[in-house]
Amino acid sequence: MNPLIVTQFIGASAEAVWSAITDFEHCDRRISGITRVEVLHRPSSGELVGLVWRETRLMYGKEATEEMRIVESVEGEYYVAEASNHGALYRSKFSVKPTTHGCDLSMSFEAEAQTWFAKIMNVIFSRMMRKSLLTMIEKDLADIAKSVELDRSGRMRDTRSENSEI
Repeated sequence: MNPLIVTQFIGASAEAVWSAITDFEHCDRRISGITRVEVLHRPSSGELVGLVWRETRLMYGKEATEEMRIVESVEGEYYVAEASNHGALYRSKFSVKPTTHGCDLSMSFEAEAQTWFAKIMNVIFSRMMRKSLLTMIEKDLADIAKSVELDRSGRMRDTRSENSEI
């Protein structure tokens, strides 16, 4: 699958957005599509590389859980997470770029079929999956933007009440 890339402008500092997207323990409060998250391993060095977590989402009416790990990171700029499931390797990259009035948060996603079965399924379902993944990524980034852009009281918005399903 060719990479999907979505960018969302956020009216907050790059530092605030970086803090939000690396707060893995609370991402289920920021992203309405995530129902549960569990950090399994946090490197003692404090670095992101090596962090492992399990994330559960509601997709197509059923819960789907993936175990993900950070494989690459530059502090304050980007991180790359990988997951492997159903014969495919999934890579997501979150990157933050400061702009004049806030920052741009981008997410790229790509899947690489690693088994013959996964390659056949990719041919059959790639168009349908691409559209639903694009919708999910757009919603995730919009949720992050909402949670980071402070309301008048200065509190982080919790998007769990706006939980949606793909």
